[in-house]
Amino acid sequence: MSEKVTSYVGYDAYQGRVNIRLFNDIIEFVASTVKNAEPVLKHLRNTHLWYLQTFNENIQQSLGFRYFGELLERYEERHGSDIADIRAIALALAFSKDMLTDDMFVGRQKDNFIRKITRLSDSDIFLKGALYWLRKDEANVHGLLSELMQMTFSKTEELVFVLSLFDDTEQTFTIFKSQLIRLLGLERTIPISGNVNIFCWLIKRFRHANWLKGMRMKDISLFRALSELPVTFVKAGNKHHDALLKNSYTVKDITFLNSLAVRYRPTGDTMDVNSIVAEKIAIDMCTIYINCVCTHTNDVY
Repeated sequence: MSEKVTSYVGYDAYQGRVNIRLFNDIIEFVASTVKNAEPVLKHLRNTHLWYLQTFNENIQQSLGFRYFGELLERYEERHGSDIADIRAIALALAFSKDMLTDDMFVGRQKDNFIRKITRLSDSDIFLKGALYWLRKDEANVHGLLSELMQMTFSKTEELVFVLSLFDDTEQTFTIFKSQLIRLLGLERTIPISGNVNIFCWLIKRFRHANWLKGMRMKDISLFRALSELPVTFVKAGNKHHDALLKNSYTVKDITFLNSLAVRYRPTGDTMDVNSIVAEKIAIDMCTIYINCVCTHTNDVY
């Protein structure tokens, strides 16, 4: 029996900024109306930051729209103009563009919506990202691409979002390396707790990055350390543990992320969750958290 995903945990940094549930529902809405959606959905599963397939057989009824163009035209009229919803719709439009067909729209519904988000995009990184994806195959995309590549970020979640727009991880890593070191390290603006899926997405990118092996360890020790979390017991005295400590990760952060990286399996070579090493990681986490007198967040419990 098909079952809809009811919770998008692990993305707290985007709460109130992008309606992740709505994004996923719209992708499913579009996919349910085309014959061969699987190539696009497979690419999203492999690369997208927060795509989680919903498998909702009644998605049209759930959204309350008959076709995609109607949603673009009348969503605000029925549900209000929350910017988190507008961003979700714009990004869903962009990332489903290879599934879109002319019969999903009447008149200029699509063009009118794109004009609207273009007007709103001046200082909005999420709408800029949607516009980049919508135009990425067009000759006039270079100005927008250059703008994204030249940005300086102050929030970890915004940098990670921009990284997620590009399939060429090596090129974007080279461009944003110094900002990544800063915003995943000493100036990180998101906690581990509540954002594990964001870190798992990064771990997957770093773990599969063969080009990292050719770079100096002192430059990329943080990324190497994160990439080891699904496959290694990163414990006190380990060089990866030391690297994370030096980059503002606490002992509690490290054991929590180590345990969850094994459980969430972000990479194909993640250790067996029932292995002896995985048990040792789980025991380490329980020991550290149980012996802490502070109250923990719900996802930790």
